[in-house]
Amino acid sequence: MSGVVKAITGIVKGIVKAVVGVVKAVVNVVSSVVSFITQPFMGLFGGMPGAPDAAGEADRQQGILVTRTGSTVNIPVVYGLRRVGGTITFAETGADENKYLWVAYALSEGPVEGLFELFIDDNQLATKYIPLLNNGQTVTIDEGKFSGRIVMRFSHGKHFATPSSSTVGGTWNPCNDAPSWKDSMVYNGCATLFVRYEWKHIETQEDSDANPFNGNIPAIKTTLLGRKVATITSSSGSTAYDSETENYSTNPAEILVDFLRNPRYGKGLKNSDIDWNSFLIAKNKYNTVVTYTTGDATGPIITNNFVLDTGQSLFANVKTLLMGCRSYLPFSQGKYKLKVEDAGNATDITSGVATIVQTFNSDNIQGAVTYQAIERSSKYNVVEVNYVNPDKAYSVEAIIYPETLAERQTYIDKDGGRVNKLTATFPTITNYAIAKDMARLLFNKSRFQESVSFTASSQALELEVGDNIRVQSTMLNFSTTPFRVITMKINNDMTVDLGCVRNDDSLYPHTRVGEEDVVLPPYIPKGGEIFYPEIIGGYPIGLVPPNVGPVPITHRPPQIYSTTPGTVANAGTHDISVFGQRFYAGLTAVFIGDDGTEYTPGATTRISDNSYVVQTIAGMTSANQPYDIKFTNPSANGSLSTRANNCLTVNNTVITPDPPITDPPIVEDPDDPSITPPITDPPAEDPDPPADPPEPPAVVYTTDEFVEFTKVEYTTEGQLVYATITGIQPGNPAYKELSIYYKRNVSSETVYQQMIVTTKPGSEQSFTFRVGPLLPSSSYTLISRVKYSGGELSSRVNKINLDTRRTSEDPQDYVEQANTGWPTDPGSPTTLLATPFNSIVGATVLTGGAPKNPKEITFTVKQEILNAPANFDVTGVAYYIKSSAASTWTRYETAFTGTYIPGASATFAIAAGSVGTPSHPSTPSAAQQNYDFVFRFLFKDGKESTLQTRYMNVKTEYSGVGTYQFDPLYGGELPRNEKSSDYAIDLGDPGAPSAASSMVVRLTSVEATLSGAKQIRFFFRPPDSSVQASWVGMRIRYRKVTPGQDPAFETFESTSVGIYDGFGREFLEIDYDSTYEFIVTALYNSSGVRTDSTQSFFGVGYVHRKQTRDDFPSNSNWLSTFNFKQMTTAQALKDIDTAFPAPPNPIVDVVGWSMINKDDWKGASDPFAYYKLTFNHHAVPSFASVNIYRRSNAYGAVSDSNNTFYGKGRWEKINITSFESSPTSTTVFLRPPLSEQEYNPYYTIGGTQDLRRSFYTNTTNGYGPTSNDEFLVVAVQSGGEVSKGVLLGGGDGVIFVPELDLLLGQRAIEVDVASFNGMNAALEKNISQAVTAITPANASVFRNKKWSDNAVTTSPTIV
Repeated sequence: MSGVVKAITGIVKGIVKAVVGVVKAVVNVVSSVVSFITQPFMGLFGGMPGAPDAAGEADRQQGILVTRTGSTVNIPVVYGLRRVGGTITFAETGADENKYLWVAYALSEGPVEGLFELFIDDNQLATKYIPLLNNGQTVTIDEGKFSGRIVMRFSHGKHFATPSSSTVGGTWNPCNDAPSWKDSMVYNGCATLFVRYEWKHIETQEDSDANPFNGNIPAIKTTLLGRKVATITSSSGSTAYDSETENYSTNPAEILVDFLRNPRYGKGLKNSDIDWNSFLIAKNKYNTVVTYTTGDATGPIITNNFVLDTGQSLFANVKTLLMGCRSYLPFSQGKYKLKVEDAGNATDITSGVATIVQTFNSDNIQGAVTYQAIERSSKYNVVEVNYVNPDKAYSVEAIIYPETLAERQTYIDKDGGRVNKLTATFPTITNYAIAKDMARLLFNKSRFQESVSFTASSQALELEVGDNIRVQSTMLNFSTTPFRVITMKINNDMTVDLGCVRNDDSLYPHTRVGEEDVVLPPYIPKGGEIFYPEIIGGYPIGLVPPNVGPVPITHRPPQIYSTTPGTVANAGTHDISVFGQRFYAGLTAVFIGDDGTEYTPGATTRISDNSYVVQTIAGMTSANQPYDIKFTNPSANGSLSTRANNCLTVNNTVITPDPPITDPPIVEDPDDPSITPPITDPPAEDPDPPADPPEPPAVVYTTDEFVEFTKVEYTTEGQLVYATITGIQPGNPAYKELSIYYKRNVSSETVYQQMIVTTKPGSEQSFTFRVGPLLPSSSYTLISRVKYSGGELSSRVNKINLDTRRTSEDPQDYVEQANTGWPTDPGSPTTLLATPFNSIVGATVLTGGAPKNPKEITFTVKQEILNAPANFDVTGVAYYIKSSAASTWTRYETAFTGTYIPGASATFAIAAGSVGTPSHPSTPSAAQQNYDFVFRFLFKDGKESTLQTRYMNVKTEYSGVGTYQFDPLYGGELPRNEKSSDYAIDLGDPGAPSAASSMVVRLTSVEATLSGAKQIRFFFRPPDSSVQASWVGMRIRYRKVTPGQDPAFETFESTSVGIYDGFGREFLEIDYDSTYEFIVTALYNSSGVRTDSTQSFFGVGYVHRKQTRDDFPSNSNWLSTFNFKQMTTAQALKDIDTAFPAPPNPIVDVVGWSMINKDDWKGASDPFAYYKLTFNHHAVPSFASVNIYRRSNAYGAVSDSNNTFYGKGRWEKINITSFESSPTSTTVFLRPPLSEQEYNPYYTIGGTQDLRRSFYTNTTNGYGPTSNDEFLVVAVQSGGEVSKGVLLGGGDGVIFVPELDLLLGQRAIEVDVASFNGMNAALEKNISQAVTAITPANASVFRNKKWSDNAVTTSPTIV
């Protein structure tokens, strides 16, 4: 940076000389202005060279967007969100007829956050490709102009210390097939888009237009979320520049320090050259959130979004960076400090309270104070700020201040009618609100920032440029106005010449209560009117830009199991606890009143993924009860919602369960011998000898017995609960069986589920039976009645209450006389067929902002379980669709996953093509877009619900308010909730060819053989009887999932149309434990030709015969794991002919990561809780083994005054060498890491204190696992350990479930192994110094027993 320093010093010296000349003047008031003092922040004024004007910057921005070619072209550094063209660094044609063109486009120095938009020859590619590219996948363009002609992959530009360790140049790369490509071309540290274009023969004009190259290399533009930089923290400066964790940032301080320290494109300053505290303060000031507009758009007060030209000088780039954040970079005491020009508060950029460092008066001012007013010629009455507008294709636009012509004219009149306009350009600003703030600031400074100069005593030697002082003069009444020090010159007599400017807080935006509204005025020519653009569908990108690169979203809806309390005494503040699962950070919660009014909770507290507390507010009165609670997960988890209906009442309005459970009276037997007989006369004194005792009477058994229940234990399987109940068999030898009736304690459930228990261990002996499935967090009533061998029923029944929120309980028996209505025989269990929907919510699916082609809609359905019985037989939805103008319907169905539970949300996409193709960009007519829908639940026996929900005249493309993304079911005709018999669905003429051509079979089961040949067996219901005569067999296409390859599918064809017990079946041999794609298609007779139906089922999954494994279905039916979806056969064939994405970096795939509580549902700190890791290594080439590193990392939780990284624990290393064969994943169990407290907090390098504390050595945390636990999983190839690994975080030892899924709340992060080095070796905390894992026999829980004595049995054992 020395060249920059010299340049800056030269300028400052020139200014100081000018100021000194003014200081020596004898007049007290001088009507001249030194430009630098009036406009002190770095850049635009005072003769700074090279400040771009609007025209020049507009040309430069256009150049940024141009695709360039050449070996001498500089690669830019993109900071923040900007649009750039690519630099062509490789281009070559080849293959037959030179049909392929391979191109590498360098975009920016890396690593970058990711792509946001992508254009090829000004044609924007669909947004669906962006997340896939950001995810490291190879993408084939399969829609739009270039469909089938482009294959591409994106490298984020990670910099490797050893470039040969990068895989970017290998088979990972689409350019790898180019004739002259070399694997060594890894583009180290350069974000690059690699593309293979394909030229196809031209037969039509459309073919010609679709070819991506016709002699010229296609030009690209991409909107890029730019380079990741190190986050500035209180510990910054302790880690080498290339060893820090980097994150995407638009903070000017973090961007500037990255440029200053980078050795390739920056200056390469050392950490010791930086005053880190000043940069941290500046960073926090820039991050201050302010309101941008008259609406609610908020964001950081200053940001930086800049395409840095590495061909420019260091000085020019530093100047531009400082200019956009109104800051300067003084060099003081051997370090560069970053200072922000604001009202002078030490830490708060919006505070008007300046920190006054010193006060100068006659005691420490040597001579006169020179006051410099502002001449009229130096006052600007119009300020124009040019900035880059991302919402106008990243063109240069202007903001004018004052905003209205009338305001400007007022100042022009004050200045004698002369227009004095300042034009300034800020290439780093892309936010019109920030640009307007800058224009206002420049305007205020030019008009209201006077300056003073004076010579001060040696006391001023303690000042720094930028400090705020007070100046008290007997002739000039400055009152308490602060002045900012701009220049300092130390004289030979140790006095200091100071140049200062008035620093009133009114100069700066966002510093006062009642601050001005911020809007979006574009360039206003003189005489024009101000225009505030209308904001539709969200805020402009320039105002609220994205801050992460799009990645594929994991759709994870929350689920609410229970809430407590259900009643509060009055309106006001009450805490409501909500229990369920998938409550992710960023979740939003609302209460919903009976009339639909939404209430934002007074406070929300996230306890865990399974527990949340929401607070009621005073406005929630009894007038609008009962209240629902709705949770919506953040967009990163799909923005999916769940809703608990009627779960809260106010003012003691208690909803009692139906039927209420009471303690009935016990009816006593009048012949009970325990009842005392009446008193009789005493016997005579000399009685006759007693007669022979009579024979004892035969034992008489009554028929009023009941089973006494002694214990209930609850187990959770998936998301459902089962109750194992222990009872005691009555003594009557005629006891035959026990009839069980049970239902939920809600008024909607009036029908009991039935079962019969036939277990008979013997008189007065205990037996158990299982009840379920039951809903979690629910209360049930269970009634039992004894049945005797003669068919009679006991005259009494026993009722108990079940509470599935518990793990076990000793039930209370409630014995009562049987009701007269009790059936003489329980009969068969009741089958629920009348199952209604609680809600159906639709969403149109867009691509690139336009409707998909063909149109696609997703529906999220929810079973009604509060006002109707929960139906566990629901397996999916049957839905019927027709054009509103048509008379006949088409039937489709979708199956839910195996994890479905009643009351939970389930989402599915309708069959492709079922609602036609879009009219976009034309506005569709009602006839083109209106469709009718009927929805019915589908049951496991293939039957449909007798209740249905019908929607008519549903808009499927364009909403009534002019948007393409909307809920088609909302705002139209009200739904008809009706019996299925109330509305006749006409499926058309069964004999018509169109009916046979779309026949489908309904898959009911997918099974694996348990012995013999390894077969997968498909069982299905045959086509509808109306078209069964045309059914001539089945065709099953399948192929094995092979990452990075595109294997051809195999075809199994059968002519069998046999129906056995109502089902068809097809068997074929496959490899077990291998994942396959399957297409199942019925064949029909088309004029004597066996022809595919237009409808098929597509699914992906695997089977095996190892019944002891956890993933083996309890009912042997694998159907739900394949997630078969009905779609057109054409779409299914397209899906099965798509290449599988290649594996990313050579890292293992973490399949599962959870924490297990040793004592199951303990609900307290479990010191012996441990971790379960399941991973798949089969995609790692040349795989040899896996290293698992673990440590505790509580760094930052306590003071690290000795700079020894206190809080970071010792790394242990476990080498795993035993694995499951392909493709099965491997599971290992891991104890928590060693406690970080084994290190002495008072240790210093070279000091006298010991590094470790012996009483903590080889111990884990006494409270069990914590969120500070870190595990790093690294693959080892035949050539050694790879450079990247997967970082996993720990969980807290207090859990309320036996096994807590840690992947639900956090992501596994890909990291560089080397990033965990860089600390002084004396601390023994580098990952390279990891010790071999301490064995369970030698490791113990702090102040507890050894891990080998913890009585935990796992397979494999804990390591």
